[in-house]
Amino acid sequence: MEDVKHGRVVFWNDEKHWGKIEEDGTHRRYLSLSDGIVPDAYGLRYLVEDEIVKFHEAMHTREGHAIAVDVIIAERCECVVPEDYREVCVVREWFADKGFGFAARTQWGTVDSFFIHANDFVNRADADMVEIGSQIRCTVGGRRHKKGSNQMGINAAKIELLSDIEQAI
Repeated sequence: MEDVKHGRVVFWNDEKHWGKIEEDGTHRRYLSLSDGIVPDAYGLRYLVEDEIVKFHEAMHTREGHAIAVDVIIAERCECVVPEDYREVCVVREWFADKGFGFAARTQWGTVDSFFIHANDFVNRADADMVEIGSQIRCTVGGRRHKKGSNQMGINAAKIELLSDIEQAI
């Protein structure tokens, strides 16, 4: 990957999860998609207009134009996730034969999903009962690069399958 570029956010749309970054010196503008932003400790990806950022240039696979990836916010305060933090998510894909899937995050109004794996369930037997639409409670487990992509994925950790009674509350 090329050298790190520096710039500032000139536009960000929270609802559509994309924006524009202008490179310092050249004033060249790059499209920035939320999945190209390094997530914060809560696994959230967003930018704020006029924030100073660092990024790499990559080519958009479908459009063929330059985009900003591995975007890091230079001056945002570091957040610390409390030890007891948990999110309720809804399983949107589950591949039982492979023991993994994806769960939609409902708390933050984000398009991001957690990658969930059978080995990350607190009670391993719960993974055998997961189905699409199941609700789980989990915490942010860390970041990973999506296979064959410049995009960052977010892992879930300490996953618990919610019972029907817990889901109704």
